[in-house]
Amino acid sequence: MVEVEKPKFSGAKVKAFFTLKNEHFAEDRLIPGLNVGFNTSENREQIIKNRKQIFDSYYIDDSNVAFGNQVHGTHIELVEQPGLYANTDGLLTCEKGIGLAILVADCAAILLYDEESNSVSALHAGWRGAIGGILLKALDMFKAKGSSLKKIQAFVSPCISAAQFEVGEEVAAQFPEEVVIRGIYEKPHIDLKLFLKNQFLEAGVNMENVEIHDGCTLSEASNYYSYRREGKQSGRMMAYIELL
Repeated sequence: MVEVEKPKFSGAKVKAFFTLKNEHFAEDRLIPGLNVGFNTSENREQIIKNRKQIFDSYYIDDSNVAFGNQVHGTHIELVEQPGLYANTDGLLTCEKGIGLAILVADCAAILLYDEESNSVSALHAGWRGAIGGILLKALDMFKAKGSSLKKIQAFVSPCISAAQFEVGEEVAAQFPEEVVIRGIYEKPHIDLKLFLKNQFLEAGVNMENVEIHDGCTLSEASNYYSYRREGKQSGRMMAYIELL
């Protein structure tokens, strides 16, 4: 069975999930589990099989899925057709039946749903994308489509926790001090989940509609891939959302 985290979208007419490592799928794989990243050391044929296994488990036609060729940027593509979108870290669609997929290891994946505008979005938010404002940019796009931001529902995936997210001063200086932890560890640490939470609050999103998963990709090796922990042997997990 393919194991996933399922966002608690209330009354939502969407299909959404976040894949776990699924380490029990290990036979004939360079990277144990259901790694879905082409930019890993696993061979392409196995990645295609892994993706198909996930999609088949949730009755998804893989020819109807949009992916971003992620570059740790802030470009959000308005998707009307499935396929691969270059230099894209965010996807947004109003089209039913087109799945949006974002791949992560330690970065956060964000899934957004708005019933008013009948729109969904999937975002890749590592520290660069988060600082660059990819979440706020997506929320502005929802607002332009007539969304009331108070009613948007959101899911923030497991990602690297504040306890594990050690950075240099050159990175820490780019974040507001309220999300930088100093004096406890040898180097500064960043609370990425708190940073994203504050951006939701800044935009006026009702936090009762925002689910921020407490899982840590680096600490929980049996559940999640982590580039910081595994380096080039790290796989990628998938965040998926589709309007029904």
